Amino acid sequence: MNDKEGVTNMAKWSEIKKEINSNYTVADETSGLIKLIFEFPYGRRQLVFIEKVNNDDGVIWVQVSSPVGMLDSDDFEAALEILGEKLCGGLIKEDETYVVRNSMLMEELSYEELFRSLKMISVIADELEEKFIGDDEY
Repeated sequence: MNDKEGVTNMAKWSEIKKEINSNYTVADETSGLIKLIFEFPYGRRQLVFIEKVNNDDGVIWVQVSSPVGMLDSDDFEAALEILGEKLCGGLIKEDETYVVRNSMLMEELSYEELFRSLKMISVIADELEEKFIGDDEY
């Protein structure tokens, strides 16, 4: 772990897993994937995944993603407009499900950045799910 100007960086996946397990209830975990279920005070829940991803040049990234659900073309356009007003999160499609995702370089990732990303991605995905899907599927 590096300490630059008071910010502690997590340089290893094992450190990220340890922090997540210390601060959240983990629903499931494999070697490169952690599944969380966030419970909001207003009664909704949101599934969130944290994944270790290697890109083509071997650099390791951490992706935080949370499913929204299936969107029709009108809802897709509206969801993109809503995301355009947010600080982080991109909308991607995995099979038939749209997902809000944010990727961060692991070697530069701080605890604060990871936890903020988890919170923002889960809230954004739940907001989109509630607006366009209605049900609390994820």
